[in-house]
Amino acid sequence: MTYLPNEIWCMICTQLQHQRDFLTLYDCACSGKQLATTALANLYRIPNLAPVTDRGSDEEIPVHDKFGRITNAARLAKERRISGKTFSQRERYVKKWTVLWRTMILSSLCKTFYPYSQYIRTLNLRDLERLLTDSKFEGKTRRNFFQDELAQFMVGGVPFSNYNSVIAMEIVNRVGEGESAQTLLDGDTSVNGLTALINELRPKSLESFATASCDYLSPQFFQALSCHSESLIELKLNTLKQCTIPKVSLLNRCTNLVSLSLGGTWWNIVGLDDEQSDAFLETIAWLKECKQLRTLAFTKFPGGAGLMASILLENSIHLTSLEYVGAGSPDTVRFVQVLTNQTSLKFLYLEELESPYTNRWFPEGADSLVESLSKLVNLTDLHVREMNDYFTDQHIVRLAGSLPKLRAWSTNGNALTDDIWDAVASLRSLQILEFGAVTHFTADGILEFIEKLGPGNKSLVLDVSNSRNRLSKKEQKLIQEKITKKVGGKFDFVYNSDKPLIRNPKVGPSSSSSESDSD
Repeated sequence: MTYLPNEIWCMICTQLQHQRDFLTLYDCACSGKQLATTALANLYRIPNLAPVTDRGSDEEIPVHDKFGRITNAARLAKERRISGKTFSQRERYVKKWTVLWRTMILSSLCKTFYPYSQYIRTLNLRDLERLLTDSKFEGKTRRNFFQDELAQFMVGGVPFSNYNSVIAMEIVNRVGEGESAQTLLDGDTSVNGLTALINELRPKSLESFATASCDYLSPQFFQALSCHSESLIELKLNTLKQCTIPKVSLLNRCTNLVSLSLGGTWWNIVGLDDEQSDAFLETIAWLKECKQLRTLAFTKFPGGAGLMASILLENSIHLTSLEYVGAGSPDTVRFVQVLTNQTSLKFLYLEELESPYTNRWFPEGADSLVESLSKLVNLTDLHVREMNDYFTDQHIVRLAGSLPKLRAWSTNGNALTDDIWDAVASLRSLQILEFGAVTHFTADGILEFIEKLGPGNKSLVLDVSNSRNRLSKKEQKLIQEKITKKVGGKFDFVYNSDKPLIRNPKVGPSSSSSESDSD
């Protein structure tokens, strides 16, 4: 019998982990003592990706949903598979999910033979929350989960209200003792719980932090994050409250960020630069020091356009992904103009919410926007909403001729016609094309466009969702058959008989609003 040295087995198990081959890793762990420790370490290093968890999937495939945002096709497919399971299949699925979390928690309490919690690199509390609220987490499954050592987390037959925080603290006390770094994904715990949880981690070990919603975040929370300034490379803070936003600059030590996402709320659109000028300048100073920044997103973040404009002008920062969703402001015009300074951009999502400044994006504003976008020659994904209602055929033609690498493109516009198809057909890598614009495409025009598609347009999705030209069922079927045969693609069509609502740049916001209501 040939024996392999432990170093070789370590390499094999590591490769199995990269391939997410959980079954083979499990078999290795059961094969004997020689492989058990190495296999289990790799198995529990990525529990968040296990097929039995909420986030686990066979393959992470980044695509775009109908709104132009990045989604996960594999996860959506998995959800459909899960929802389609029979009762017994779903129950078995939840039982395995329960065993995984129970094992990790017991390990954090030092109640298991192997220190599973020390292997964890990613802790997703939202996954635990979903398990506890799953419709099949009941009866015997629930009793088995909370028996023995975990009975302490039950009060009156129900889990603690701050169960996630308590469990997280126990796990974090043990997580990654033998590792160089961890990633933490929050599950909406309280701010005090978050702060304490972060403080329990070894300094300079946290790589990624994300939270879907935040209550009031104290200065102590930002100070706790700053203790990981050297290791933190990904940060997502969404739905920040008005009182919290000025404190963001307290993260000024976190200058190694590669990805940053900051979000406010719909009702929170007052400019940070208007009411908190010191905080605005301090935030700019901090972000300019993030020289490794590649992905940046501001969603409903007060003063976001002004912050974006300042960062885009920094020559030492080279972004590849940019997302801006915000209310119109005077800074929005400047922000659009300085986009040309970031020619490294590959992904761009722009959406402007209604405000007194929205009417800046009438014919003259559309020309300025197209002028800037046409300089971003490395773009592969372009999604512009509400800022391009006045895009015409000429604007679309120019963008198609200037951005040859586009793979996904969603746009609005005004009365687009078949005149755009020749230019759009020149995009040899295009796979997603969505028109939220008012269009007057004909069946013949669309069919001619499809005929010009090439191998690089395989699986093209063509979405025309606001057509003022009615296509018969027969024409729609013909187009679908044509695009399926040519590139294996899909055609979605929605006819809208309403008259185009074009806001008059000479009419104020209130008049425009009343016109919309009357229609």
